[in-house]
Amino acid sequence: MKIRDKEIDIAKGICILCMILVHATYGWGNYSKINTYTGVFFLVFFFFTSGFYYRKPMDTLDYITRRLERLEVPYVCICLVFFLKMWSHGYRNLPVLVNSLFYALPSAFSAPYMIVGTNTVGIGPIWFLNCLFVTCLFYLPVSMLEMKYRTAVVIILAIAAKVSQTYTLLPFNIQDAMIGMVFFHAGQFIYPYIKNGISWLHGHTLAAAGICGAVLTIYVMEIRYLPYQWFNLGGNSYNFQSLLGSFTGFALVLLVSVLIIKIPVLRDVLGFIGQNSMVVLVLHSLDITTFRNWGARSWLFIITTLIYYTLITFIYVEGKSRINRK
Repeated sequence: MKIRDKEIDIAKGICILCMILVHATYGWGNYSKINTYTGVFFLVFFFFTSGFYYRKPMDTLDYITRRLERLEVPYVCICLVFFLKMWSHGYRNLPVLVNSLFYALPSAFSAPYMIVGTNTVGIGPIWFLNCLFVTCLFYLPVSMLEMKYRTAVVIILAIAAKVSQTYTLLPFNIQDAMIGMVFFHAGQFIYPYIKNGISWLHGHTLAAAGICGAVLTIYVMEIRYLPYQWFNLGGNSYNFQSLLGSFTGFALVLLVSVLIIKIPVLRDVLGFIGQNSMVVLVLHSLDITTFRNWGARSWLFIITTLIYYTLITFIYVEGKSRINRK
């Protein structure tokens, strides 16, 4: 049985909760403090962790099939549910609905540059699953190269993606996925050092707290005083100036997770949410696009939402585990 990295699960739990909080406070509309101080890292963290565990596959077809099942199948299913909801509420513009499969974000972000169709309705945060799948797919041939060439190719592709966004937007979040490869590749490279660093910090709690405080101070100063540090990878608007904030935020979340692991209740709850972060993302996508209106919500709404997400996820995981045991 695979031994999980508890600190990574905790960090993923923190990141998925940051995403939910941003949506609950309508961070993109009001540029809330939550979005300002978390937007630059909570998405890219999942590219990092995907790179952590990437190994050149022995069976390419099996690798692609497993990624399709884990990422693309939920993406398409959520899209279909959302489209059926829109159709049942009288929105019958089929070309726009179909085009939304290609461009997951609302046309307000991308209309002037789209090469497929002219308008979309936006399918919510589930777009990230498709983006991560494209990153995994693109990185597959890159991983066949030697490391020194791999790094150069990843950087060139990311630059090409960012420059091309000025002129046109490709479907299926291809450009965001190519930028995400920077973090995916970095995660693969630094994972052994991350493991060693976490092991050392566990034996030096005071040092971990001190380093965490120092990194937090640096991170806050970056966000407050440097340009573009709050930019999110979503919305086809990521700026390379944000790389500093993304890497610092990534380090900060890992350091916080090392400290949280000392607190059993937080360790278990955040670890569970992080271990099942993609399930939580699917639940959140269904909720935000189909069942309830989000944005500018109260803290009571947020707290009850997080509780029922966790409960539903637990029921799903437990049921799946019992079926597998049978």
